[in-house]
Amino acid sequence: MTNNISAVQQRSSDEKSRSTLIKFLIIVLPMWISAKFYGGPYMEFIRNYFAAMLLIILFGLIFQLIYPKMEEKRLLVILFIVLSLSQVVSFFAPWLFSSLSFDIARANFFGGIYSLHLIPYYGVGGFIGYFVLKQGRK
Repeated sequence: MTNNISAVQQRSSDEKSRSTLIKFLIIVLPMWISAKFYGGPYMEFIRNYFAAMLLIILFGLIFQLIYPKMEEKRLLVILFIVLSLSQVVSFFAPWLFSSLSFDIARANFFGGIYSLHLIPYYGVGGFIGYFVLKQGRK
């Protein structure tokens, strides 16, 4: 009897966690898209660096939904390493990523800008993303 109750509570907790992660995803995805289309003051900073912070949070939310058992810290460290490595590789071998670009209405979503200066912003986004993903577990 107690096993059934704990299984129901665990399932309810998992569903609650997924719904919280989806709510955060519904908030972060439009923010990231808006940052990419932003055209006001500090446009380059918002489009590139602020969007980089949001990107790691967005990927963290997506991968947490796909792999719900994965620990938040481990997931974000892996994402940070992968995104940072893509910046380092593009710095030393720009021809590898030269044809990878996705633009919509003059807004560059992927590719186009590769800079080592994005790496600290991935770190800040990962730090913020840790708390977002932790909140999704509660």
